[in-house]
Amino acid sequence: MKKFVAKATIALMSMALLAGTALASPGEDTYKAKCAMCHGADGAGAMAKKMGSHDLNSADVQKMSDADLTMVIANGKGKMTGFKGKLTDVQIADVVKHIRTLKK
Repeated sequence: MKKFVAKATIALMSMALLAGTALASPGEDTYKAKCAMCHGADGAGAMAKKMGSHDLNSADVQKMSDADLTMVIANGKGKMTGFKGKLTDVQIADVVKHIRTLKK
């Protein structure tokens, strides 16, 4: 019986870990693939600072409207290239939602 309980516990813990991994939002997945290389996983990447862009979890960025963030992602701004035609409107909206989770 102890072996069964141990195996069941391990199985449940494994399932919980896998479920936690699968909970990434579509916006987070897109952010990791397209944005994190410059902005970092937390939105305050060192590369972004070198390039003169804003910390995505800063008050300045977080107070921007969803429409303004959408426009920057789609069309680019400063040294950042736009993602219009590279990401769908839904993907861009999902990235905006993810950026909102980066608040300090």
